[in-house]
Amino acid sequence: MHPTSTKRRMQPKQEHVISRMREWIVNRRLKPGTRLPSRAEIGKQLDVSSLTVQQAFDRLAADGFVESFGRRGTFIADRPPHLSRCGIVFASSPDSPDWSQFWAAMLQATADRRSSDEWDMPFFFNVNQLRSGDDYERLIDDIEQARLAGVVLTNAPHELYGTPILDDKRLARAIVTGGSHYSDAVSVYPETNTFIDRALERLAERGRRRVAFISAMRPVTQFEQYASAGVERLGMEVRPSWFQFVHPGSVEGAAGNVARLLLDRPAPERPDAIVITDDNIVEQATIGIAASGVRLPDDLDIVALCNFPTPPPSVVPVTRLGFDARAIMAVALDGVASLVAGKGGNRQVAISARFEHELNNGPHAAS
Repeated sequence: MHPTSTKRRMQPKQEHVISRMREWIVNRRLKPGTRLPSRAEIGKQLDVSSLTVQQAFDRLAADGFVESFGRRGTFIADRPPHLSRCGIVFASSPDSPDWSQFWAAMLQATADRRSSDEWDMPFFFNVNQLRSGDDYERLIDDIEQARLAGVVLTNAPHELYGTPILDDKRLARAIVTGGSHYSDAVSVYPETNTFIDRALERLAERGRRRVAFISAMRPVTQFEQYASAGVERLGMEVRPSWFQFVHPGSVEGAAGNVARLLLDRPAPERPDAIVITDDNIVEQATIGIAASGVRLPDDLDIVALCNFPTPPPSVVPVTRLGFDARAIMAVALDGVASLVAGKGGNRQVAISARFEHELNNGPHAAS
């Protein structure tokens, strides 16, 4: 069963019984499938009435820890929440202006797994530096009441230090990051450099020589240096003015205007390839490319970052290259399972970029 409410008001004795019994279950003193002692026996052991024990049973059943079978008795659930529930945590929500294409892909990847996965995976939205809201309070309550085995945090949670989300030692964590390492957690990160490398290699194979970048990446200097080195290695050309940066939250059309400016010059002086490195700006950038009048694919090839399985729309043909959120989620959940089982495991896992046609062919972990 799934808990449906946050903290409830209870009598001290009832809270004491629930706390003790939950402790027995979580610490494996009572294992899944074990029949609980009778209400009278527990009441005698904890010095409370049978009614108080029954109320505790009801609460533990509502939270998924125990199951009642009438005269057969009450048993520890085969899949209690501290072994079977993994929360999927987002810093924003689908109806928020700052909701990203990456989060949309992670949400869809999780939804695709929910009906058949061994994990029960509740969503928690708007868990961020504000430390408020219904989902935040529900998540904290679930952690404190041991109703979660672990969490997958879909972005770097620096603002959550000092909360049980990062501090509770019982909770297994997988964190999707930009490459940062977190102690006591499995870190999973899309390896951005593999996107740049493979995009440039594809364009070189296509015979392109002049490459521009439309990006929202930070830090700018590090990205420019890496991309410039890749361009030079392949005998291609990039100019300082061909690195253009657009914030995903900028005014509508900004990415399109940047694309038109890049292409508003005679053919020998303009790029014959564009790499769009952020899927939040793909649609607007391709609108601008279409409006430029440049012939595609005769005069221009485009490689656009996409997070699968929800690639962004584009109004011109693009080569889709990016990260499969299904692979990221699989690695994250495997990491949580290993931590719950006490096996440890790889603490940092890089996910390599893949072309759309490669998604079902071979592993996704970067070597």
